[in-house]
Amino acid sequence: MRYRELGSTEYARQVTGHLWGTPPELRIEWEADLHKLLALLAQRCLVTSASDISDGGIFTTLAKATLQNGVGFDGDVYEDCDVGQPHWHFAEDASSVILSCPKSNQVEVKELANAHGFQCIEVGHTVSNRFSLAVGGIREVDEDVSQLRSMYSGTLESQLAAEVVTA
Repeated sequence: MRYRELGSTEYARQVTGHLWGTPPELRIEWEADLHKLLALLAQRCLVTSASDISDGGIFTTLAKATLQNGVGFDGDVYEDCDVGQPHWHFAEDASSVILSCPKSNQVEVKELANAHGFQCIEVGHTVSNRFSLAVGGIREVDEDVSQLRSMYSGTLESQLAAEVVTA
C-alpha cells in the first residue's frame, strides 16, 4: 500500500476528514490468481472462512467477522515491515484476504499460498466471546464480543446491513 492509496480509505476520511490520492491498484491477473487459490482451498476443505479486506482494512474485517459470526479473535498484527507505512492496517486492498482454518491445515494452506505466489501470515486465532487485538505486541483492543456487538448495533452501517431492499 502506498501513502496515496491510504488517502482513499474510509480510515483517512474518518481520521483526517479528507480524502486524497487514488484507490488501491487492482491487478486483474493477481485477483484471478487469488480466486483460483481460494477455490482450491475451498475445494480441499482447508479453510472455514475467507473475507477480503477491501472495506475498512484488516482491523475492520477482523472485527466484522467477530460480530457477524459470534466467534472471538485473539491476535497480534505487526507493523508493516516491508514498506514501513503507518496505518497500513486500514488499507483497503481488494487482493488481500483474511482466512480462517483449523490449526491442522495451516501448513498446507501456507504452502499452497506460497506456491501460488501469495504471502500467508498468521495473525491470530479464534477464541470464545473475546476480541483481543495487539499491534506489535501492544494491546489495542480487548473487549467482550457482546459488548462490541452492542456498540456496533447502533451504527448506521449496522442498520443499513440489516435492511432488505426490494425493487
